[in-house]
Amino acid sequence: MHYAPHRLHSAIWMHQFTSRRVHPKPRLVSRIALPLLALLVACVTSSPAQEASTAQEASTAQEASTVQEASTVQEASTLQEASTLQEASAAQEASTVQEASAAQEASTDALRRDVQTLASEAFEGRGLGTEGLDRALEYLEERFRDAGLRPFGTEGYRQTFSSPEGVTLVNLVGVIGDPIVERHVVIGAHYDHLGYGKSGEANHGTLHPGADDNASGVAALLECARKLREEDSASPVVVIAFAGEEEGLLGSAHYVKQPALPLESCTGMINLDTVGRLFDGSLTIFGSRTASELGHVLRGVNYGFRFQLDLPEQDPGGSDQVSFVQRGVPALQIFSGAHADYHRPGDTPDKIDFAGLERIAAFASELVLYLADRDEALTFLPPGAEKAAGQAPPSRGGGRRVSFGSIPDFNHEGAGVLLSGVIPGSPAAEAGLQQGDLLVEFAGVGVDDLRSFSDILKGLSPGDQVDVVFERGGERHTTTVTVVERK
Repeated sequence: MHYAPHRLHSAIWMHQFTSRRVHPKPRLVSRIALPLLALLVACVTSSPAQEASTAQEASTAQEASTVQEASTVQEASTLQEASTLQEASAAQEASTVQEASAAQEASTDALRRDVQTLASEAFEGRGLGTEGLDRALEYLEERFRDAGLRPFGTEGYRQTFSSPEGVTLVNLVGVIGDPIVERHVVIGAHYDHLGYGKSGEANHGTLHPGADDNASGVAALLECARKLREEDSASPVVVIAFAGEEEGLLGSAHYVKQPALPLESCTGMINLDTVGRLFDGSLTIFGSRTASELGHVLRGVNYGFRFQLDLPEQDPGGSDQVSFVQRGVPALQIFSGAHADYHRPGDTPDKIDFAGLERIAAFASELVLYLADRDEALTFLPPGAEKAAGQAPPSRGGGRRVSFGSIPDFNHEGAGVLLSGVIPGSPAAEAGLQQGDLLVEFAGVGVDDLRSFSDILKGLSPGDQVDVVFERGGERHTTTVTVVERK
């Protein structure tokens, strides 16, 4: 538009110049007029193109600005959406963590109530033939109902039998899932203990609460039942509270003779016995060699729990899993470790690691679920199969009547029995034995391992005086002890 005044003035000047009467020389006209005409034509003809170019540039700039603004808006929107999603995800994770924490706390509280109840004075140490054991039976029967277990005994939950002395005992049996399915898994724990101790013992007449042995195992059993009820396993799970374990595995020995489901269809058995003092995170499991697959199974299940898992080669054969192994069923005992309060009045609820107990119950539940979802049977290996194929383990069967008071290191896999401690006031303590000593001979018989040591003790009577040969610091020592009646 800035060329318009120039074009107007040029046109007027040309009209005045050409209309004069005096005609200039042609060369002068051409020098002046032609350049002016060329300039005028250029101004007239070039202005629209330049205007178009300018308009196009302006349009392009405007479009670029619009695109940039749109891009900026889109980026802001994307960032806002990402921020919203991140906040939602964080809120969801926080909610999930909070729910899991609340559920874990509820489980821990339930475990604490069960242990404190079973180990209370009202239950009288749950000794054989006591009213306290009857109260424990009634309490657990109600807790089986609370857990939603289907009655699976001969009379409701109850499976009644008699001890060799004629005392009436009762196992409680429930089931989760459809018992018609071909295979099943058993999980159990014994609920009896020592009452007020046995006649002739130093602590006779004093309450033996049995918080760790085995109120902890029963509480974990109930927690497992509750967790398993929330799952949908492929095979049914039989849940058993055994009686008479302290008298020689009486409850489990009766059950395997009259099982609720055929033992041939039992994939495996999990026994929870003395699981209340985890603390350091070390968890011992006996029986991992009763099936060729169990070592791998246990390590796989433990991947999410990170226990320091100990899988001793030898099972000392002191709890209810033995009854199942004798019948060809792969069976495990979960155990949190030996301590000086074992079978003594000091086994009280205040010494229980309830957070650790909750972890063990969760671990046992996952293990049961894995076995219940397994399509094939485990490959059973009789104890000592590598030495004598098919040889079944000896049963404690009430044959062992004496106590020495040693606390073995269950992870020792060499010859002899390595001590992790001794019970104060026991024959072992009075003889001066201590942690780190290695028993190599007892009562004139070589000690090969825990099982052979247990067999030696079974052949003794209370009051027998025997020689004990042990190694300490690379030197061999001999002492004499008098074994006492087993509690």
